[in-house]
Amino acid sequence: MNDSNKKASHIKINGEAYKMINVLTSNGELIASISAKDVIHDVNYQVQLIKAND
Repeated sequence: MNDSNKKASHIKINGEAYKMINVLTSNGELIASISAKDVIHDVNYQVQLIKAND
């Protein structure tokens, strides 16, 4: 994790700030939780972080 991530308090998508993004199954089971500081996922799933071309 780089220094800019340690200071981040939210995730911005289309100009809207979000505290966290939760990924759920259709049954409402949490399989991934993504925040500005951490990514947590179920053992049977993975989260891929794809960098933007700066």
